[in-house]
Amino acid sequence: MGLRGGYLSVKLQGRADRLSVCLYSVAMRRVAQVEAPGFGPGWGRLTLGPALWQGLAPGLYFYTVEASLGSVHSAPVSPGGILF
Repeated sequence: MGLRGGYLSVKLQGRADRLSVCLYSVAMRRVAQVEAPGFGPGWGRLTLGPALWQGLAPGLYFYTVEASLGSVHSAPVSPGGILF
């Protein structure tokens, strides 16, 4: 990933109009949150720009992704890991 940013591949079971990614430290303390436009069912790419990583030390971070359609929210996925 580095300071240029990166992306997450996300597979949705249905359409979503918004995605929310929360980034956590190894102590599971939330250190950042990103909102992004959603997409239809299937695989999509969620861009994580360089602003997300500003002020964070290199190391291991965890993330969750939550999709929403209107006022209906999915359950967040189990945490995944990102090495920065």
